[in-house]
Amino acid sequence: MNVSGRLGCGILAAVLSASCAVDPRPSSPQSGSPQSGAVETRVSDGKIAASLLLVLNNPDQMKQLQNDPAARRRLPFVVEEAAGGGMVVPVFIETKDAGRTTIAVRAAGGTTSSSAGNHLIARIPIEKIKGVAANDEVVRIEGSGMATMNQ
Repeated sequence: MNVSGRLGCGILAAVLSASCAVDPRPSSPQSGSPQSGAVETRVSDGKIAASLLLVLNNPDQMKQLQNDPAARRRLPFVVEEAAGGGMVVPVFIETKDAGRTTIAVRAAGGTTSSSAGNHLIARIPIEKIKGVAANDEVVRIEGSGMATMNQ
């Protein structure tokens, strides 16, 4: 890799690191206040793979995904249309407690299809991924990529 490539990777890493940083100010204990939950959200953001987090943090892109199926195919992870018209993302979840995480996924309107040790395969509504990541037992959430065959 040349110098400019390393510099670009370093800048990207710094930007991603800053976007997932924890706000050192305590969140306000009053519910509904602008700062309420700010620390918790940023901590859970650190559990979500960068490619998925970039989409979740971009309201314009989220809106485009709802209206343009072609935009979904350009993502580095799969987005499926749910029966009710929403969007569901197949994900891999690393967890400290598969049972509790399965309950959290179901409470968010998602489903789990497989588990092996501390890993789950699930489908979660795209707007609920951050909520699932906020659970203490969740270590990491990563969007499932499309399988391709070389011909």
